[in-house]
Amino acid sequence: MEKEIWKDVIGFEGWYEVSNLGRVKRIKSIGGNKIDKILTISRRREGAMPTVALSVNSNSVVAKLCDVVAEAFLGVDKGNVVISYIDGNRSNVSPENLHIDQLILDGENDWRPIVGYEKLYKISNFGRIRSNSTGNILNGCCFENMSPWVSLTKNRETKRRYICCLMVESFFGVDSDKVLIDHIDGDIANNHLDNITYSFTGTGNEWRPVVGYEGIYEVSKFGGVRSLAGIQRKFLGGVLKLFANEWGYLRVDLQYNKKRKSRLVHQIVAESFIGPRPDGMEINHIDGDKTNNCADNLEYVTHSDNVKHAFKTGIMIPKRGEDNPASVLTESDVIKIREMIANGMTNVEIAAQFNVTPENIYLIRNDKSWKWLK
Repeated sequence: MEKEIWKDVIGFEGWYEVSNLGRVKRIKSIGGNKIDKILTISRRREGAMPTVALSVNSNSVVAKLCDVVAEAFLGVDKGNVVISYIDGNRSNVSPENLHIDQLILDGENDWRPIVGYEKLYKISNFGRIRSNSTGNILNGCCFENMSPWVSLTKNRETKRRYICCLMVESFFGVDSDKVLIDHIDGDIANNHLDNITYSFTGTGNEWRPVVGYEGIYEVSKFGGVRSLAGIQRKFLGGVLKLFANEWGYLRVDLQYNKKRKSRLVHQIVAESFIGPRPDGMEINHIDGDKTNNCADNLEYVTHSDNVKHAFKTGIMIPKRGEDNPASVLTESDVIKIREMIANGMTNVEIAAQFNVTPENIYLIRNDKSWKWLK
């Protein structure tokens, strides 16, 4: 169990202390006596930001618990920062779970009205959202492996919108539902304008249900995977982060009934856009690019054809010389053999010295093997 560390509450030193576990206690009574009273943490509703009431003489405040922890453990001025939760859980106010953003950042100089919320919110070139009415920066939230989102309210209706979608709509003027959004550095939490790119504009993109995850996930004909509103999702999901496996193929983590499974993206695309894979067939990337999972770049082929295509496109490189595990000769052996051939020795004589067959020497003599080594 994590050790609980206590520090003074800034502005109420000597009266209150806060711990790294998010507990607050009063350590001195109004009469000046030492006490040790744990305070009640309040929430106006389920999921709301936790608060705590602090009072000394005429100084009484209801403080956000995240502000109290951040000031005490992270040394920040709550008036100059916006605090968000790394795991999206507002109840987890441990210092390690608090993400600090400065209200004013160098280079953050372009604020655009958010499409559909023009009079209510603006978004910056750093991907931060500000309320026009209060001037406050909105706290972003995210779940594991999913894009950060914010809650926007209009006409008493609150919607959760993904920040990357707001960026392409407000800065590029495109419909986020009709493009595939990508983060240049691969970090889906980095929604700076210069890190956002999109592709396949217009009506060319198409989304279909992921086989086995219908109603939960969809896959696009260009290889994107997104979550949907459904049994486990309470809001429209965003494009999921893709990972490269050890062989260079892209995979994505899907979850159903609390069970997570990693799936190869090219398999998902092929199943949804080409159809079930016939027995004994494999999926081939036509252009040889393992990361190009567009539906029209995939085809079902036999194992033999897949291997031939892999060598042809350079995905697989034949092992030659001593890198080939079947080889019994080394490069230095072959150089010596060529010297013996030049000196007039026969295939049988040379083969006996290197414990190989005369046929091996014949192939070297006639440049049918080890031809590349000169």
